[in-house]
Amino acid sequence: MSRTYKPDRSNVILMLTDGDNDNPGGLGLDELLSQIDSLASPSRPIPIITIAFGPDVQNLEPLQQIAAATGGAAYMTEDPTEIGQIFVQAFSLRIAEEPEGTE
Repeated sequence: MSRTYKPDRSNVILMLTDGDNDNPGGLGLDELLSQIDSLASPSRPIPIITIAFGPDVQNLEPLQQIAAATGGAAYMTEDPTEIGQIFVQAFSLRIAEEPEGTE
């Protein structure tokens, strides 16, 4: 997303997840946070908004850490039908936080 960053747009990553990192050989949380830190640019922010859903979601903390590292937000629901509501809420907060003149 940083390669296609558009300063006149809301550059946001929305990640839908079951909340578990169950990909053998995939990035661990520490490695992901390190990569986010190395790629982040305060002048070109790209917040990550995560929505963990499903009955097995147990631990929101890793997603909160990702959100905190990017200026995003982390949400959780057991009911997948609430994802639309959560998305609208999260996106409306992003728009409200946009600096004047960038909307």
